[in-house]
Amino acid sequence: MDKYIYDIWLTDVAKAPSYIERLLDEYKTAEAVYKDKGRKCSFGRNDQAVHQNLENISLNHAESIIEKCRANNIEIIDKRDFPDYLQNSPVCPLILYAKGNKELLKMPLITITGTRKANFEGRENARKFSQILSAAGIGIVTGFADGIEETVINSVDKVISVLPCGLLNPYPKAHYKLIEKIEATGGLALSPFQPDTEAYRWNFSLRNKILAALSESTLIVQAGQHSATSMIFKNCADYSRNCYAIPGSIDDGYYISTNEFLKNGASLVTSPVDIIEDYGIKYREIALIEEEKKEYFFSDVQKKIIDAIKDTPISCDKICQMTGLDTGTVLTEILQLELMDVVARNDEDKIKLIIKE
Repeated sequence: MDKYIYDIWLTDVAKAPSYIERLLDEYKTAEAVYKDKGRKCSFGRNDQAVHQNLENISLNHAESIIEKCRANNIEIIDKRDFPDYLQNSPVCPLILYAKGNKELLKMPLITITGTRKANFEGRENARKFSQILSAAGIGIVTGFADGIEETVINSVDKVISVLPCGLLNPYPKAHYKLIEKIEATGGLALSPFQPDTEAYRWNFSLRNKILAALSESTLIVQAGQHSATSMIFKNCADYSRNCYAIPGSIDDGYYISTNEFLKNGASLVTSPVDIIEDYGIKYREIALIEEEKKEYFFSDVQKKIIDAIKDTPISCDKICQMTGLDTGTVLTEILQLELMDVVARNDEDKIKLIIKE
C-alpha cells in the first residue's frame, strides 16, 4: 500500500486544515486516525458532518488519486521535503503535489508576487528582480496568476510556482502551457490540492498562505488598490516573515497598496542588491576586499563582458550575443561587477563601464 494513502484520505475527509491539525495532534499519524475513525476528537458545529465522513469515506478515492499521480508524473511530497520555513509554519500542509525539480526546495527562497493588472514598469521590475536574485543563487517562488506572477515564471528558469488548483486543472486555463514550461526549465509546480481540483475562490486563501510561509521573505513588486496581495502581506506578518516592497509615486494607482505596505512595516527596496545583502550572499564581502586592495582582479568571463561593453552602454541581451555566454552567467557576473563599482546601469537599464580595466 502506498505510504501516502492515509494522508490523502485524511485530506479528503477532514477538509479544513484546522480539523486535520486537531486529528493529528490527537493521533499523530493519518493511519491512526483512519483506524479509529477520529472518535476521540470533536469539531464543534460541524462535528456530525466530519464524523460522518470519517466513518463512511473509504480508501478507494485515495487509491485513485495515487494512480492518477503516477500516470501524470506527479509526485506526492511531505514534510521531509518541505523547507524549514514551511515545516515550522502554522499552515504547513500534510502533503503537497509536485511536478518538476523538488531539489529547489533546499535553496534559500524568496517569494515574488504582485498584482494581476501590472503595468509595463511592474512587469519590468518583476523581470529584473527575479533574474538577478536567481542569478545570485536565491530560489524564486511565485504564484500562477496573470501579471507579476506570470512575468516571473517567464523570466527565469528553475522557478517554483504554487497553484490555487490541481496540477491537471490549471487556472487561468490559458496558462496550461506554463506548467510544461516550468517543468522543462528545471522548475517546480506545487499544489496542496488534488490533481483535478478546480480553482475555487476559497482555494486562493490557502495558496496565499503557502506563498508567504514557503520562503524566508516575500517581495511585492506592485499592488494597486484592493489588491489580493494584501492577504499575502498579512500572512507574512502572521508568520514573522520579512516582506519587501518596491515603492511607487503617491499619485500612481498601480502602487496604492504597495505604498501602504511600506507605511505598515514592509522593507523598502529599490535594487535586488538590497535583498541579496539581507540574504548574506558574499558578493559585497568580495567587493570590499577588492576595494581595500585598490586594484581589481577580473576573471576571464568578466574580462569578456567588460570588453563587450567598452565605451557604449549595452543591454544584457546584447552582451550575451557578443560574448556567447548564457543569460544566467552574464547576470551573475554583471551583479558582481556592479558591487565592485566597475559597471552600473543607466536610465534605460543598459550596462555601462564606470572604470577602465
